[in-house]
Amino acid sequence: MKRLMIWLIVSIYMILISGKIPVQAISFLNDRLTISGFLKNETAYNVGHDKDFMKIENTFQLETEYKFNDSFSLFFIVRGFYDSAFDANPKFERNRHILCRTRGTDWLREFYLDYYSPDLDIRIGKQQVVWGRADGVKIMDVVCPTDQREYLLDRYADSRIPLWMLKIEYSPTINGTLQLLFIPDFETDFFAPAGSPFTYQANELKGELSEGINGLSEIPIIGRGYSFTEIHDKPGQSFKNASFGLRWLDILPNGLEYTLNYLHGYGTPGGRVFIYNYAPPLLPFLPPRGDWVLKFKYHHVELLGFTFTKGINTGTLRGLSIRGEFAYIHNNYNGYETPDRLGGITRVDNYRYVIGLDKYIWTNWLFSFQFIQFITDRDDEHGNKLLFGATKAPLDQFQTILSLKVSTDFMHERIKPECLILYGEYNDWRVSPRIDYELRDYLNISFGGHFFWGRKDQLFGEFRDNDEIYIEIKYGF
Repeated sequence: MKRLMIWLIVSIYMILISGKIPVQAISFLNDRLTISGFLKNETAYNVGHDKDFMKIENTFQLETEYKFNDSFSLFFIVRGFYDSAFDANPKFERNRHILCRTRGTDWLREFYLDYYSPDLDIRIGKQQVVWGRADGVKIMDVVCPTDQREYLLDRYADSRIPLWMLKIEYSPTINGTLQLLFIPDFETDFFAPAGSPFTYQANELKGELSEGINGLSEIPIIGRGYSFTEIHDKPGQSFKNASFGLRWLDILPNGLEYTLNYLHGYGTPGGRVFIYNYAPPLLPFLPPRGDWVLKFKYHHVELLGFTFTKGINTGTLRGLSIRGEFAYIHNNYNGYETPDRLGGITRVDNYRYVIGLDKYIWTNWLFSFQFIQFITDRDDEHGNKLLFGATKAPLDQFQTILSLKVSTDFMHERIKPECLILYGEYNDWRVSPRIDYELRDYLNISFGGHFFWGRKDQLFGEFRDNDEIYIEIKYGF
């Protein structure tokens, strides 16, 4: 398999530099049918702890659009990938079947039918919907779940999980648009399982619990009566369990752009350990015997929020743009500690917001600063400490993150460097530099890295052994 992947990478590279693939989208039927796409290789290497490959991912994507007339069009994206880092790195072997290739029907990335008119647009099918545009975090961009196999390092357009839905946009005024979403599809965020390159500490602990309990079952006599299973009580794909959303977008005469948002969807699942067929341990240092079950439940939550963007065109602050996002999530789930260490779950309300300042300096240098807070309505449940979902550390009621993104361009936008820096209040950091170089109109090469500092129980610090550098080669056609 390794030889095959090396041969494939070399073959693609040789074809690219020889220019034997068409470099423009292909059109048929008097430009009614258009086909485009890309080939991409992403290779990441751990320069911190393991000194090994984190990713050797090859992706093929094909985009097709057919225009029936000026009002109707059909669009779909087919995408597949294979990551041979799971062949090259024995550390990831146990999760190779989950992470090394496109899962299930995910090869059909998007598939929808569009209807256009001056006042009304309708899109039905598998699609992405974007609310909000904060850097490095997600405040309002929650309509579609996120593939977090690489934490939040991927471009959001690539890591969002599209959903089957109906989207209707009606414009009763020149600058005002009402968006209605009806989502009978259910998907949840995908988190990397234990032993993967970017596994949350909480999933590592869950994996250790599973291995420990199931491992005991293999010990003669002592292990009799142990088992561990994980159950996800997901809602069925039905109209009864559907989500729906509303968004009003408007631009006022003074240039203030704002949205008012409502989403009736699904939040963080509540996970709790139960022991069935309970029996005391045979030895004092062993856990209780029985059928250990980690059960997750998914319930509807209500999200109310708004966003705004305002540019300042006069005075000493001329050229400064102010933007913000605010979300209130009602009836979300959160875990908490219990004396028996099995943990419990409770409903909480969450508040999260970001205030951003964007300004160009020295002509084409963009500086974007963000102040971000995540707030929980309380930090305990009957005296038991609530837990931070990513690491299972005690939860702070107020969590603050600061970010700075600097970007510019050279050679008529052919070279685009940028750097995103995020800082948590407990001195944990993430620094992500990147340079995009448009070598040809159809060929892009990117270099970058992700570097983490902090304590293991903090959001960024849990990945402090995962510092990586990467190269990305993308050939479009």
